[in-house]
Amino acid sequence: MNYNNFDKIIHEYINHFDLINNNSHNEFSKWLAFKRFKDYFDIEAEDFASMFKNAIKDAAWLVDNAFVCPTNGIVYFAEKPETKERVRSLFRDLYTNDDGDLTMREAKIWKFVDDFNTMLDQYAPNKWKYKQEFRYALLYLTIMYPDSNFLYKSSQAQAFARCIEYDRPLGSGREFSLKNYYHMCDIIIEKIKDTPELIALQKSRINNDMYQDSEYHLLTFNIIYCAVAYGMYSGIEIKKPKKMTASERAELARNENLQNQLVEAEAELNQVLDLYDTIENISIVGLNIEHKQYGIGIVTEQDGTMVTIKFSDKTTVFQFPTAFTVGKLIFDDKSLIEYFTTLYETVTQKKKLEDRIKSIENRLK
Repeated sequence: MNYNNFDKIIHEYINHFDLINNNSHNEFSKWLAFKRFKDYFDIEAEDFASMFKNAIKDAAWLVDNAFVCPTNGIVYFAEKPETKERVRSLFRDLYTNDDGDLTMREAKIWKFVDDFNTMLDQYAPNKWKYKQEFRYALLYLTIMYPDSNFLYKSSQAQAFARCIEYDRPLGSGREFSLKNYYHMCDIIIEKIKDTPELIALQKSRINNDMYQDSEYHLLTFNIIYCAVAYGMYSGIEIKKPKKMTASERAELARNENLQNQLVEAEAELNQVLDLYDTIENISIVGLNIEHKQYGIGIVTEQDGTMVTIKFSDKTTVFQFPTAFTVGKLIFDDKSLIEYFTTLYETVTQKKKLEDRIKSIENRLK
Protein backbone atom coordinates (compact mmCIF):
# COMPACT_ATOMS: atom_id res chain seq x y z
CA MET A 1 0.00 0.00 0.00
CA ASN A 2 1.31 3.44 -0.94
CA TYR A 3 0.18 5.49 2.07
CA ASN A 4 1.90 8.60 0.76
CA ASN A 5 -0.31 8.61 -2.34
CA PHE A 6 -3.30 7.72 -0.16
CA ASP A 7 -2.69 10.77 2.04
CA LYS A 8 -2.37 13.02 -1.01
CA ILE A 9 -5.68 11.89 -2.48
CA ILE A 10 -7.50 12.57 0.80
CA HIS A 11 -5.74 15.95 0.99
CA GLU A 12 -6.78 16.76 -2.58
CA TYR A 13 -10.38 15.75 -1.83
CA ILE A 14 -10.43 18.14 1.13
CA ASN A 15 -8.93 20.92 -1.03
CA HIS A 16 -11.55 20.27 -3.74
CA PHE A 17 -14.44 19.98 -1.26
CA ASP A 18 -16.03 23.36 -1.97
CA LEU A 19 -15.66 22.88 -5.74
CA ILE A 20 -17.18 19.41 -5.59
CA ASN A 21 -20.18 20.69 -3.69
CA ASN A 22 -20.83 24.05 -5.35
CA ASN A 23 -24.00 24.77 -7.33
CA SER A 24 -22.38 23.73 -10.61
CA HIS A 25 -21.13 20.31 -9.53
CA ASN A 26 -23.29 19.52 -6.48
CA GLU A 27 -21.98 16.03 -5.79
CA PHE A 28 -24.12 16.07 -2.66
CA SER A 29 -27.08 15.26 -4.86
CA LYS A 30 -26.10 11.61 -4.24
CA TRP A 31 -26.98 12.00 -0.56
CA LEU A 32 -30.34 13.54 -1.49
CA ALA A 33 -31.03 10.75 -3.96
CA PHE A 34 -30.30 8.03 -1.41
CA LYS A 35 -32.65 9.62 1.13
CA ARG A 36 -35.40 9.89 -1.49
CA PHE A 37 -35.13 6.23 -2.41
CA LYS A 38 -35.35 5.11 1.21
CA ASP A 39 -38.39 7.35 1.74
CA TYR A 40 -40.34 6.20 -1.30
CA PHE A 41 -39.39 2.59 -1.99
CA ASP A 42 -42.02 0.04 -0.99
CA ILE A 43 -41.59 -3.56 -2.16
CA GLU A 44 -45.31 -4.19 -1.53
CA ALA A 45 -46.56 -1.18 -3.51
CA GLU A 46 -49.58 -2.06 -5.64
CA ASP A 47 -48.23 0.03 -8.51
CA PHE A 48 -44.61 -1.11 -8.35
CA ALA A 49 -43.68 0.67 -11.58
CA SER A 50 -44.80 4.14 -10.44
CA MET A 51 -43.32 3.59 -6.99
CA PHE A 52 -39.90 2.60 -8.35
CA LYS A 53 -39.88 5.43 -10.89
CA ASN A 54 -40.58 7.93 -8.12
CA ALA A 55 -38.06 6.40 -5.71
CA ILE A 56 -35.16 6.15 -8.19
CA LYS A 57 -35.89 9.52 -9.84
CA ASP A 58 -32.94 11.44 -8.36
CA ALA A 59 -30.49 8.52 -8.53
CA ALA A 60 -31.16 7.27 -12.07
CA TRP A 61 -28.36 9.47 -13.49
CA LEU A 62 -25.83 7.27 -11.71
CA VAL A 63 -26.48 4.54 -14.30
CA ASP A 64 -28.72 5.97 -17.04
CA ASN A 65 -27.31 7.96 -19.96
CA ALA A 66 -27.91 8.56 -23.66
CA PHE A 67 -27.02 4.96 -24.49
CA VAL A 68 -28.41 2.82 -21.69
CA CYS A 69 -31.49 3.26 -19.50
CA PRO A 70 -31.55 0.32 -17.08
CA THR A 71 -33.88 2.06 -14.61
CA ASN A 72 -36.36 2.68 -17.44
CA GLY A 73 -36.12 -1.05 -18.15
CA ILE A 74 -37.26 -1.81 -14.61
CA VAL A 75 -40.24 0.52 -15.02
CA TYR A 76 -41.05 -0.86 -18.49
CA PHE A 77 -41.40 -4.45 -17.30
CA ALA A 78 -43.03 -3.46 -14.00
CA GLU A 79 -45.80 -1.79 -16.02
CA LYS A 80 -46.56 -4.93 -18.05
CA PRO A 81 -49.20 -7.20 -16.48
CA GLU A 82 -47.35 -10.34 -17.54
CA THR A 83 -44.01 -9.32 -16.00
CA LYS A 84 -44.69 -6.88 -13.16
CA GLU A 85 -44.62 -9.56 -10.45
CA ARG A 86 -41.43 -11.01 -11.89
CA VAL A 87 -39.83 -7.60 -11.43
CA ARG A 88 -41.05 -7.40 -7.84
CA SER A 89 -39.67 -10.89 -7.23
CA LEU A 90 -36.28 -9.86 -8.63
CA PHE A 91 -36.02 -7.09 -6.04
CA ARG A 92 -37.34 -9.31 -3.27
CA ASP A 93 -34.57 -11.85 -3.99
CA LEU A 94 -31.93 -9.11 -4.31
CA TYR A 95 -32.91 -7.71 -0.91
CA THR A 96 -32.90 -11.08 0.86
CA ASN A 97 -30.68 -11.09 3.95
CA ASP A 98 -27.29 -12.72 3.29
CA ASP A 99 -25.86 -12.26 6.81
CA GLY A 100 -22.85 -10.40 5.43
CA ASP A 101 -21.73 -13.26 3.17
CA LEU A 102 -20.21 -11.34 0.24
CA THR A 103 -19.92 -14.47 -1.91
CA MET A 104 -23.67 -14.98 -1.54
CA ARG A 105 -24.26 -11.26 -2.12
CA GLU A 106 -22.26 -11.29 -5.34
CA ALA A 107 -24.24 -14.33 -6.52
CA LYS A 108 -27.52 -12.51 -5.72
CA ILE A 109 -26.47 -9.54 -7.80
CA TRP A 110 -25.54 -11.69 -10.79
CA LYS A 111 -28.82 -13.62 -10.45
CA PHE A 112 -30.75 -10.34 -10.62
CA VAL A 113 -28.83 -9.36 -13.76
CA ASP A 114 -29.19 -12.74 -15.48
CA ASP A 115 -32.88 -13.19 -14.62
CA PHE A 116 -33.78 -9.70 -15.81
CA ASN A 117 -31.85 -10.09 -19.08
CA THR A 118 -33.51 -13.45 -19.67
CA MET A 119 -36.87 -11.69 -19.32
CA LEU A 120 -35.64 -8.99 -21.68
CA ASP A 121 -34.67 -11.57 -24.32
CA GLN A 122 -38.05 -13.25 -23.91
CA TYR A 123 -40.36 -10.24 -24.11
CA ALA A 124 -38.46 -7.32 -25.67
CA PRO A 125 -35.16 -8.32 -27.33
CA ASN A 126 -35.09 -5.05 -29.29
CA LYS A 127 -35.04 -2.99 -26.06
CA TRP A 128 -31.26 -3.26 -25.81
CA LYS A 129 -31.00 -0.06 -23.78
CA TYR A 130 -32.77 -1.79 -20.90
CA LYS A 131 -30.13 -4.48 -20.36
CA GLN A 132 -28.92 -4.78 -16.76
CA GLU A 133 -25.27 -5.01 -15.69
CA PHE A 134 -23.61 -5.83 -12.37
CA ARG A 135 -23.04 -2.23 -11.26
CA TYR A 136 -26.66 -1.30 -12.03
CA ALA A 137 -27.95 -4.06 -9.76
CA LEU A 138 -25.36 -3.07 -7.17
CA LEU A 139 -26.84 0.44 -7.21
CA TYR A 140 -30.33 -0.97 -6.48
CA LEU A 141 -28.85 -2.95 -3.58
CA THR A 142 -26.63 -0.16 -2.25
CA ILE A 143 -29.29 2.53 -2.34
CA MET A 144 -31.53 0.25 -0.28
CA TYR A 145 -28.82 -0.82 2.17
CA PRO A 146 -26.16 1.92 1.94
CA ASP A 147 -24.55 1.20 5.31
CA SER A 148 -23.36 -2.24 4.19
CA ASN A 149 -22.68 -1.71 0.47
CA PHE A 150 -20.73 0.55 -1.87
CA LEU A 151 -21.46 2.01 -5.29
CA TYR A 152 -19.02 0.91 -7.99
CA LYS A 153 -17.68 2.28 -11.26
CA SER A 154 -14.96 0.19 -12.83
CA SER A 155 -12.64 2.84 -14.26
CA GLN A 156 -12.60 4.97 -11.12
CA ALA A 157 -12.14 1.98 -8.81
CA GLN A 158 -9.27 0.58 -10.88
CA ALA A 159 -7.58 3.99 -11.00
CA PHE A 160 -7.85 4.41 -7.22
CA ALA A 161 -6.49 0.89 -6.63
CA ARG A 162 -3.48 1.66 -8.83
CA CYS A 163 -2.88 5.00 -7.12
CA ILE A 164 -2.72 3.57 -3.58
CA GLU A 165 -1.07 0.36 -4.87
CA TYR A 166 -3.83 -1.82 -3.44
CA ASP A 167 -2.49 -5.37 -3.54
CA ARG A 168 -5.66 -7.38 -4.21
CA PRO A 169 -7.07 -7.70 -7.75
CA LEU A 170 -10.47 -6.11 -8.29
CA GLY A 171 -11.04 -7.96 -11.55
CA SER A 172 -13.69 -7.02 -14.10
CA GLY A 173 -16.80 -8.45 -15.73
CA ARG A 174 -17.64 -11.90 -14.39
CA GLU A 175 -14.23 -11.93 -12.69
CA PHE A 176 -14.98 -8.83 -10.60
CA SER A 177 -14.35 -9.45 -6.90
CA LEU A 178 -16.94 -7.77 -4.70
CA LYS A 179 -15.02 -8.99 -1.65
CA ASN A 180 -11.76 -7.30 -2.69
CA TYR A 181 -13.52 -4.09 -3.73
CA TYR A 182 -15.36 -3.87 -0.41
CA HIS A 183 -12.08 -4.56 1.40
CA MET A 184 -10.45 -1.61 -0.39
CA CYS A 185 -13.46 0.56 0.51
CA ASP A 186 -13.14 -0.49 4.17
CA ILE A 187 -9.51 0.71 4.10
CA ILE A 188 -10.72 4.08 2.79
CA ILE A 189 -13.28 4.27 5.60
CA GLU A 190 -10.54 3.78 8.19
CA LYS A 191 -8.63 6.61 6.54
CA ILE A 192 -11.73 8.83 6.69
CA LYS A 193 -12.16 8.10 10.39
CA ASP A 194 -8.56 9.15 10.97
CA THR A 195 -9.12 12.49 9.18
CA PRO A 196 -11.17 14.79 11.49
CA GLU A 197 -11.03 17.68 9.02
CA LEU A 198 -12.75 15.60 6.34
CA ILE A 199 -15.39 14.35 8.76
CA ALA A 200 -16.13 17.92 9.88
CA LEU A 201 -16.49 19.12 6.28
CA GLN A 202 -18.76 16.22 5.44
CA LYS A 203 -21.02 16.78 8.44
CA SER A 204 -21.25 20.50 7.66
CA ARG A 205 -22.95 19.70 4.33
CA ILE A 206 -25.38 17.02 5.53
CA ASN A 207 -28.92 18.13 6.39
CA ASN A 208 -32.14 16.34 7.30
CA ASP A 209 -33.13 15.94 3.64
CA MET A 210 -30.04 13.82 3.00
CA TYR A 211 -28.98 10.29 3.76
CA GLN A 212 -26.89 10.71 6.93
CA ASP A 213 -24.10 8.32 5.84
CA SER A 214 -22.96 7.66 9.40
CA GLU A 215 -20.76 4.77 8.20
CA TYR A 216 -19.20 6.91 5.41
CA HIS A 217 -19.99 4.38 2.66
CA LEU A 218 -21.29 6.94 0.18
CA LEU A 219 -18.45 9.31 1.05
CA THR A 220 -16.02 6.48 0.26
CA PHE A 221 -17.45 6.04 -3.22
CA ASN A 222 -17.47 9.81 -3.73
CA ILE A 223 -13.74 9.99 -2.98
CA ILE A 224 -13.05 7.19 -5.48
CA TYR A 225 -15.26 8.82 -8.11
CA CYS A 226 -14.11 12.43 -7.63
CA ALA A 227 -10.41 11.54 -7.71
CA VAL A 228 -10.81 10.91 -11.44
CA ALA A 229 -13.64 13.37 -12.16
CA TYR A 230 -11.75 16.33 -10.69
CA GLY A 231 -8.17 15.41 -11.67
CA MET A 232 -6.88 14.77 -8.18
CA TYR A 233 -4.17 12.35 -9.32
CA SER A 234 -2.30 15.15 -11.08
CA GLY A 235 -1.09 16.42 -7.71
CA ILE A 236 0.88 13.24 -7.04
CA GLU A 237 4.48 13.96 -7.96
CA ILE A 238 7.76 12.02 -7.95
CA LYS A 239 9.72 12.52 -4.76
CA LYS A 240 12.91 14.51 -5.35
CA PRO A 241 16.23 13.29 -3.87
CA LYS A 242 17.97 15.64 -1.43
CA LYS A 243 21.21 16.02 -3.41
CA MET A 244 21.44 15.92 -7.19
CA THR A 245 23.98 16.68 -9.87
CA ALA A 246 23.04 18.90 -12.82
CA SER A 247 22.51 15.85 -15.01
CA GLU A 248 20.40 14.19 -12.30
CA ARG A 249 18.25 17.33 -11.99
CA ALA A 250 17.77 17.38 -15.77
CA GLU A 251 16.83 13.70 -15.72
CA LEU A 252 14.45 14.25 -12.84
CA ALA A 253 12.81 17.20 -14.63
CA ARG A 254 12.38 15.02 -17.71
CA ASN A 255 10.90 12.19 -15.65
CA GLU A 256 8.56 14.55 -13.78
CA ASN A 257 7.34 15.95 -17.08
CA LEU A 258 6.77 12.42 -18.39
CA GLN A 259 5.10 11.42 -15.13
CA ASN A 260 2.71 14.37 -15.37
CA GLN A 261 1.96 13.42 -18.98
CA LEU A 262 1.32 9.87 -17.81
CA VAL A 263 -1.08 11.02 -15.08
CA GLU A 264 -2.97 13.22 -17.54
CA ALA A 265 -3.15 10.44 -20.14
CA GLU A 266 -4.35 7.91 -17.54
CA ALA A 267 -6.99 10.35 -16.28
CA GLU A 268 -8.20 10.89 -19.85
CA LEU A 269 -8.15 7.13 -20.47
CA ASN A 270 -10.18 6.54 -17.30
CA GLN A 271 -12.88 8.87 -18.62
CA VAL A 272 -12.90 7.05 -21.95
CA LEU A 273 -12.98 3.66 -20.20
CA ASP A 274 -15.91 4.82 -18.09
CA LEU A 275 -17.90 5.46 -21.27
CA TYR A 276 -16.54 2.25 -22.81
CA ASP A 277 -17.62 0.22 -19.77
CA THR A 278 -21.12 1.61 -20.23
CA ILE A 279 -21.54 0.84 -23.91
CA GLU A 280 -19.23 -2.07 -24.77
CA ASN A 281 -21.68 -4.80 -23.67
CA ILE A 282 -24.76 -3.44 -25.42
CA SER A 283 -25.91 -6.24 -27.69
CA ILE A 284 -27.98 -5.96 -30.87
CA VAL A 285 -27.90 -9.71 -31.58
CA GLY A 286 -31.39 -10.75 -32.65
CA LEU A 287 -32.38 -7.38 -34.13
CA ASN A 288 -33.66 -7.11 -37.69
CA ILE A 289 -31.75 -4.72 -39.97
CA GLU A 290 -32.51 -3.96 -43.63
CA HIS A 291 -29.97 -4.02 -46.47
CA LYS A 292 -30.85 -2.22 -49.71
CA GLN A 293 -29.77 -5.19 -51.84
CA TYR A 294 -30.23 -8.24 -49.59
CA GLY A 295 -33.44 -7.22 -47.83
CA ILE A 296 -34.22 -7.92 -44.16
CA GLY A 297 -31.61 -9.78 -42.13
CA ILE A 298 -31.06 -10.72 -38.49
CA VAL A 299 -27.95 -9.89 -36.48
CA THR A 300 -26.38 -13.21 -35.42
CA GLU A 301 -23.02 -12.08 -34.01
CA GLN A 302 -21.47 -8.91 -32.64
CA ASP A 303 -17.78 -8.31 -31.98
CA GLY A 304 -16.88 -4.74 -31.09
CA THR A 305 -17.90 -2.58 -34.04
CA MET A 306 -18.26 -5.58 -36.39
CA VAL A 307 -21.60 -7.37 -36.78
CA THR A 308 -22.64 -10.48 -38.68
CA ILE A 309 -26.03 -10.33 -40.39
CA LYS A 310 -27.81 -13.38 -41.80
CA PHE A 311 -30.01 -12.69 -44.82
CA SER A 312 -32.23 -15.15 -46.64
CA ASP A 313 -29.54 -16.17 -49.13
CA LYS A 314 -26.24 -15.17 -47.51
CA THR A 315 -24.46 -14.15 -44.31
CA THR A 316 -22.29 -11.02 -44.35
CA VAL A 317 -20.07 -9.12 -41.91
CA PHE A 318 -20.40 -5.32 -41.69
CA GLN A 319 -18.53 -2.61 -39.83
CA PHE A 320 -20.67 -0.20 -37.81
CA PRO A 321 -21.26 2.70 -38.18
CA THR A 322 -19.61 2.78 -41.63
CA ALA A 323 -22.25 0.51 -43.16
CA PHE A 324 -24.94 3.01 -42.15
CA THR A 325 -23.09 6.12 -43.28
CA VAL A 326 -22.51 4.76 -46.80
CA GLY A 327 -26.15 3.73 -47.06
CA LYS A 328 -25.71 -0.05 -47.16
CA LEU A 329 -27.80 -0.69 -44.04
CA ILE A 330 -31.07 0.85 -42.96
CA PHE A 331 -32.38 1.02 -39.40
CA ASP A 332 -35.05 3.35 -38.06
CA ASP A 333 -33.61 3.59 -34.54
CA LYS A 334 -31.30 6.61 -34.83
CA SER A 335 -30.04 6.05 -31.28
CA LEU A 336 -28.61 2.70 -32.40
CA ILE A 337 -26.59 4.41 -35.12
CA GLU A 338 -25.49 7.03 -32.59
CA TYR A 339 -24.46 4.23 -30.22
CA PHE A 340 -22.22 2.53 -32.79
CA THR A 341 -20.74 5.86 -33.85
CA THR A 342 -19.83 6.59 -30.25
CA LEU A 343 -18.53 3.06 -29.74
CA TYR A 344 -16.29 3.37 -32.81
CA GLU A 345 -14.96 6.75 -31.66
CA THR A 346 -14.45 5.46 -28.12
CA VAL A 347 -12.55 2.37 -29.27
CA THR A 348 -10.35 4.56 -31.48
CA GLN A 349 -9.68 7.05 -28.69
CA LYS A 350 -9.04 4.21 -26.23
CA LYS A 351 -6.41 2.67 -28.56
CA LYS A 352 -4.66 6.03 -29.07
CA LEU A 353 -4.50 6.72 -25.33
CA GLU A 354 -3.27 3.20 -24.54
CA ASP A 355 -0.52 3.59 -27.15
CA ARG A 356 0.37 7.00 -25.73
CA ILE A 357 0.59 5.61 -22.19
CA LYS A 358 2.73 2.70 -23.35
CA SER A 359 5.07 5.13 -25.12
CA ILE A 360 5.40 7.32 -22.02
CA GLU A 361 6.01 4.29 -19.80
CA ASN A 362 8.75 3.06 -22.15
CA ARG A 363 10.41 6.48 -22.08
CA LEU A 364 10.26 6.51 -18.28
CA LYS A 365 11.99 3.12 -18.17
